[in-house]
Amino acid sequence: MFKLNAYQLKVYNPNLKTNPESCFYILNKGNNAGRPMLMPCPNCFIVTAKSETERDILYWLTFAAWKTKRFLPYLNGTTILNLTTPDAKYVLNECILGLNQLEVKHKIKALKKTEKLEKLLVLQLEKFKELKHVLAASFFKS
Repeated sequence: MFKLNAYQLKVYNPNLKTNPESCFYILNKGNNAGRPMLMPCPNCFIVTAKSETERDILYWLTFAAWKTKRFLPYLNGTTILNLTTPDAKYVLNECILGLNQLEVKHKIKALKKTEKLEKLLVLQLEKFKELKHVLAASFFKS
């Protein structure tokens, strides 16, 4: 599939131009350090892959590592936790080494489907809140 360090991970610089099709971002400060993101923020790393397929695999691998708290032992700091570039690379490389090539596509497909369903459910909950508000407001209309 792809080799170790076939991607670049460095601190995000908003002044440099990036290709959004081949990169994603990883939060590097706070309690959610290690969380992958599609949009950059001031405290993040940028991960650049060679292709969109590799970026997709790395994104979901990072998501799985963050969700299973693989970055947690590498967070430093007393008040604000932070993740260093070498530690983030180490965790990602460890995850790549443990990757089962045959199951990757199926797991990514399942994660994408789950995320899509979760977004749909959030939208439905928002609509229910609106409906509840409209019904409550109907008490006072004459």
